[in-house]
Order: sequence, then C-alpha cells, then structure tokens
Amino acid sequence: MNDVTNEANRRKESLDFFSFSLGTILVGVVLILSSLLPFGGLATHFQWTENDAEDFAVISEEYHRSALQSPERAGLTEEQMDARRAKLKNSFVAMRKKLEHARQQPRQWSRYLLWSGALLAALGGLGHLIGHSRQG
Repeated sequence: MNDVTNEANRRKESLDFFSFSLGTILVGVVLILSSLLPFGGLATHFQWTENDAEDFAVISEEYHRSALQSPERAGLTEEQMDARRAKLKNSFVAMRKKLEHARQQPRQWSRYLLWSGALLAALGGLGHLIGHSRQG
C-alpha cells in the first residue's frame, strides 16, 4: 500500500513540475511573441502628446530664427540676445531629449519583453529537463 501511495505522490509531483515548466515556457513564448507587436504608437502617444509636438515646433522655430537674427533687428542688446538664445537653446534641448525618450521607449519595452520571455522559456525548458531526469 505504501508503495502505491509513494508512486501516486511521485507522479503527482512530477505532473505538477511538468505543468509548471510547461506554463513557464508558454508564458515565455507569449512574451517573446508580444515583443514583436508594434506597441510603439501606444507608448509614444502617452509620452509625446500633440501639445508637445506644437510646443517643440514653436521652440524649434524660435531657436533657429534667433540664431539668424541680429540683436539690433530684434531690438535687444547683445547680452539680452545671448540670454534669449541660451534660454531658447535650453528649451530646445529639453524638448529634444523628451522626444528622443518617447522614440526610444517602445524599443526598450520590446527588449524587456523579449529578454524576459527568453529567460522564462529557458527556465521552463531547464525545469522540464530536470523533471525528466528525476523520473528516469
């Protein structure tokens, strides 16, 4: 009777281990496949809005125009014009960084999904191999 109970427990344990390994592999494969989906539009939309695009266009135009405009034509002294250019440059650089971050974010999420999925699939496969070696 004990042998039958031990055998039943060993089979149940083996089945649980197999189910866990298979589930881990499947979740890994789903993550890998989802890394191939174009999430870019959704992620970029939340980080770069229409208002940001309008602000960037205005700041960019003003910044580039100030580089071509003389202080006399703008009605400013040389120091005021330099201060204005510096302020516009800082605004332009900040908006440019925000744009680059919004562009890079979807690629980062895809990489995270790919590597997480690969890790889970590998761990599930390793668990499956260990489970098979225990049975034999």
